[in-house]
Amino acid sequence: MIFFGDVIKPEYRGKIFNRIGNQTDLATTLLTQLKLPTNRYHWSRDLFNPTTPQIAFYNSKDAFGAVTPEQSVSFDNVGRIINYRSNKEYPAAKTDSILNIAKAYYQQVYREFLKY
Repeated sequence: MIFFGDVIKPEYRGKIFNRIGNQTDLATTLLTQLKLPTNRYHWSRDLFNPTTPQIAFYNSKDAFGAVTPEQSVSFDNVGRIINYRSNKEYPAAKTDSILNIAKAYYQQVYREFLKY
């Protein structure tokens, strides 16, 4: 993602931020720069905020997962197994914890979807 122009706060101009985030984070990140309300985008986070957790959730038709700086993990809903781990040396309990965060995220997103 590349941001440029006068709306970017001077302290962020010319900087590279190596942070993990989702496409949903674009809204709050930009609106915060413009000093506009972000409350309509509760799934969005400000990627320039150093306290924003570095995790990105993703899902497809048959899988879901999460990406963090230490691990990326994907779960196959059809086979009911973890089908990808980027860091094989990462402790299994910590990988499971990341996967549990992804499961919780998926459940909440789905609950919201069902309200439509």
